[in-house]
Amino acid sequence: MQGKTIILLLILVGGLGALVWMQQDEAAADPDGFIDFPVFDGIATDDIQSIQIEQIERFWNLRLECDARGDWYMSDPIAYRADQGRVSLLLDQIRQLRGIEVVEVSDPKGIGFDPPRAVITVTERAPTGGEGRDSAQSASRSARSVTVEIGGIDLDGTTLYVRTGGRILRTLRNLHNSIAGSDQDFRSRRLTEVSPLERGIEIKRTGRFAEAGEDLSFEALAESSRWFATAPARVSLDPAAMHLLQQQILGTHITGFADDNPTDLSLYGLEDPRLRIEVGTARGNRIKLRFGQSVDYPDTWFAMRAGHPFVWKINAGDVAFFATPFEEFYDYAIYRANRSQIQSIELEAEGQALRIFRAGLDWYVTEALGIDDAELRPDQYTAADGGKVEDLLAALEHEELAVFLEKGTDFIPSDDWQRIEILTTDGRVLGGEIGALHTVAGSEEGRMFLRRDDELVSILSEELASRLRVGWDDLRSPVIHSLVEREQRSIRLARGAEELLYTLDLKANAWQVEGTHLESAAFSGVVDRLLSMRVRRWLKPTEIPSNTQDAISVGIQGTVGGWIRVRVLRSSDGQEFCEKDGLWGEIRPGLVDPIAELFGQ
Repeated sequence: MQGKTIILLLILVGGLGALVWMQQDEAAADPDGFIDFPVFDGIATDDIQSIQIEQIERFWNLRLECDARGDWYMSDPIAYRADQGRVSLLLDQIRQLRGIEVVEVSDPKGIGFDPPRAVITVTERAPTGGEGRDSAQSASRSARSVTVEIGGIDLDGTTLYVRTGGRILRTLRNLHNSIAGSDQDFRSRRLTEVSPLERGIEIKRTGRFAEAGEDLSFEALAESSRWFATAPARVSLDPAAMHLLQQQILGTHITGFADDNPTDLSLYGLEDPRLRIEVGTARGNRIKLRFGQSVDYPDTWFAMRAGHPFVWKINAGDVAFFATPFEEFYDYAIYRANRSQIQSIELEAEGQALRIFRAGLDWYVTEALGIDDAELRPDQYTAADGGKVEDLLAALEHEELAVFLEKGTDFIPSDDWQRIEILTTDGRVLGGEIGALHTVAGSEEGRMFLRRDDELVSILSEELASRLRVGWDDLRSPVIHSLVEREQRSIRLARGAEELLYTLDLKANAWQVEGTHLESAAFSGVVDRLLSMRVRRWLKPTEIPSNTQDAISVGIQGTVGGWIRVRVLRSSDGQEFCEKDGLWGEIRPGLVDPIAELFGQ
């Protein structure tokens, strides 16, 4: 056999092998050897303008249209917002459904055609013109439509016959399931189209839940994160409860459609409804709802919305929530603010006033009210004990008002009148007045409390009222100063005309007498107390001793900044004190003598 013949045979064998491989691959992809086609051929779901459904089998027609924002609405048989989720499911089927062509069909009527069970027509938006000849040609084209006829369900129960573009296809029955019910299935079940997450700024309610029930009327407004009622009484409302009420109203779903064009609202108890609710939102939406029952339908609640002709059925449990008694929306917190937002707290009781204010991360306390923080003299304020301030704030945050008294109850101030005022960083003024003791039937005795801007009197526990009777000494920090040793440069001691200066040698980690390289062991014994000074208690002006002796001035210079100056002294009865910036405190004994001994060395 010649070489050319062998080469020719190899080429022939290779070609046959490639053909077999291609056939096997095609069989793997489609084992039955059929070719599938998209049911809605060439339609891009993002470009769909309308969907027309003719449910011939169930005798209804429906037209859905998409607006400029991408929301879907019914335009026929009535104008109504569509169920966006259901339309989205239908769009997914339009985009994804594919079918296998049925080539030999001798009797289309036998598989559900002529007439079909339903017809779906999908229309794209008309092309918009831009600039240039191509854009002009595009704009001249009409909107593209695809019509799909729905036939019968195959014997296997899982597939469906459809006809489109002259072909009969067998596809999944999902499309049949989507339109098998009523045209009402495509209507939105939302009571309103406003998002429940939209911020409400006003709620009004009138009426009664039961025919002989209590009057549920109230009006409420929102300012920032705060809600308060303006009628029937001005009182702060729980923002979480009000937010939940607003969300429930705006997000509630109806249970059914009662009447699309009612002529007699009394049939549904809506001519003179049991309950009316009006919600205003920050975006300018105003939703007015009415809820009713009638003699003909005593077990069913109906609802209407102003500007809409429809009567809906609604769950009785939702209406019961809308009718929650006004008192259950009261805010039982003494104030509402994050701790990080609190700038200052003023407490006044028994003729004494105290202000706690924040500067950076630290708290300070002063008895000078009405003076800007930046204008306070050093002797008018002192550092507060941060732990005690945080404990006080925690008590205020966790304490709740016990009960609210009836409207018209007069607030009675106490003999030791108390006031609490909280200023926040965003300019809000919170707090209130604490009044006389009061006992409510079935409740423990407490103090009357009139929260700022409220007109309803409430009851505050006597325990918290007592805790708020604090003075300067109760909150002042015992720390005079607390310094890091390695951050100091020198310490100067002075007694009369005598003076000692010690410097810190960082390399040797030792305090040395100025001008020498000698470590002072005696000074090292007192340096820790000099760098971390605390008082046992702060002295009132009337307690400052007049007969002091052994006064020693201490000046501490840091590596950055100026001098910190303080005096340590002893009274004739042996008590030891310190004085800094005009403030006096009693200190633990045992500091004056070791310092005095340094001058004799």
